[in-house]
Amino acid sequence: MQLVDFITKHWILFSLLVLVLLLFLQQEWHHRRFGILQITPEQTVQWMNHQEAVVIDIRSQPAFAQGHILGSLHLEQAVLDKKMQSLEKHRQRPLIIVCQAGHTAMQAAQVLRKQGFQVVVLGGGLQQWTLSGLPLVK
Repeated sequence: MQLVDFITKHWILFSLLVLVLLLFLQQEWHHRRFGILQITPEQTVQWMNHQEAVVIDIRSQPAFAQGHILGSLHLEQAVLDKKMQSLEKHRQRPLIIVCQAGHTAMQAAQVLRKQGFQVVVLGGGLQQWTLSGLPLVK
């Protein structure tokens, strides 16, 4: 009974709690479905600096030209299969796949993982990168 009273009096807080739980469950579902690690923007910087990770931006050319992570390679998802050979020189390095919001990157990461690459995804994509206050270059 107290729980119902609390929920009715604090429905906004309760709604936020449910939203956070749903977002967490969605992240877990994605991770289990794809089996690919999602890393934060801060972890991305660490991987780039300490593990010599290569950032692969799979967005469209116009989106890439508007702003991208410094040093990232542009390889549109639509041509990923055809341009796989261009990534061979990076086979021994971790690849961080980046898209706009993080969803499309999972599909690209699966393709690359099947080809034997070590891949992770920037969770939340470039949106999360910019929300974290990290810079983009043009």
